[in-house]
Amino acid sequence: MMIGIFLFSHLGFALEDTVAKDRIKLIAEASILYSIPETFPETKVVQDGSTLKPGILQVPYGKVAEYSKKIAKFNGVRRVLPVQGPPAFSLSRYGNALEDSLKAYAKGDFGTLYTNYRGDYPLTENLGMMFSRTASYLLSALAFAIVAATFLAMLASTRPLIGKVFDGIHSILIALPDFLLVVILQMLCIFLANLLDRPVYLIIEFSGEVPFLIPFATIALVPGALIYGTLRVAIRREWAEDYVVTARAKGLSRFQIIVSHVLRNVMEDLFAVLPKAISLAVGGAVVAEVLCQIFGLGGIIRNPVFSIGSFAGMSSVCLVLGFIMFGLHLFFAILKKLLRVENKRGEASL
Repeated sequence: MMIGIFLFSHLGFALEDTVAKDRIKLIAEASILYSIPETFPETKVVQDGSTLKPGILQVPYGKVAEYSKKIAKFNGVRRVLPVQGPPAFSLSRYGNALEDSLKAYAKGDFGTLYTNYRGDYPLTENLGMMFSRTASYLLSALAFAIVAATFLAMLASTRPLIGKVFDGIHSILIALPDFLLVVILQMLCIFLANLLDRPVYLIIEFSGEVPFLIPFATIALVPGALIYGTLRVAIRREWAEDYVVTARAKGLSRFQIIVSHVLRNVMEDLFAVLPKAISLAVGGAVVAEVLCQIFGLGGIIRNPVFSIGSFAGMSSVCLVLGFIMFGLHLFFAILKKLLRVENKRGEASL
């Protein structure tokens, strides 16, 4: 996993800008621009232009340089510019980026950060703070999502009317992407601030104050919805089993059956869905930090003050996020082993 993260974190450095091979930009009056195809019938205007906005002219493929020289001499054309094409993947640039990062790691250099007021300085000076900041709401939100989703799934299964309401909310949360949840929470805080004529909650990092509620809610909601949905399906499955029918015949209440019998048998489903929930939680943390401009492991990807100043820096941040995911997977794998979760109907034990 770590090797994969290292390799994929350098893909962005392998892209290089290209120039379109059949288009050129012209700064000229619109009348001049449309008169060029009359002189050069093989050309075509594909975007209007003016002296303030460049127009785009299509020329025969592969003859940009030739027609640029010809059209530059055309009366009324002020300037001829290349048109940027789609980025191209360069294997040599990718190899150089990997090599630079490995050489930096060998020297103990895990990357640099850059700020306008300080310039470049080692990433390791802030890596511990970034890790603790991201982990503070990532770990707490994930734990809250697991506990709350399990409790709500049990409550929904014991109270059918409440279950219908929770199932509707679950459907909405599953359909919403992480970034939209962050925006909705930010807009809600702004709306309440305008309504109450005072700040309600911090929506972006400002003067050292870091938002907590918005990242926490963003991280908890989507994984929590996934866990809730999984457990709801698992409880419905167990409810049709013979041991449940026997327990109901003995007069046990719905709550007693779920807590004493069903819950033990759906623990396997809970541990099976946790890897996906962890991935969603880490992804939610990155999205929340970027949109809230938080100086954390995710927010450093796009921050108005700090930026990563080397190949090794981006890779180091991605690897730390990978170590967090690996640590969480390992923790729950060990927990599952210690609790001896078995998928045996009516006999599962913790």
